[in-house]
Amino acid sequence: MYRKKIEDELTTICREVLELLDNFLLKQSQHAEGNVFFWKMKGDYYRYLGEFLVQDERKQVIDKA
Repeated sequence: MYRKKIEDELTTICREVLELLDNFLLKQSQHAEGNVFFWKMKGDYYRYLGEFLVQDERKQVIDKA
């Protein structure tokens, strides 16, 4: 039960960060270094989700990473 709670919290946090990256940070970044940093960060957060998600959800986030 505790593991499920932690996984749910991590999923929520990761999805919020990914939403911020897509909707604000990547759209407003004007420098190549910033773009590279934000794209790397996006891949990292998809990999974090891939660590504990299962089955189809895991495959989807790993493909996006």
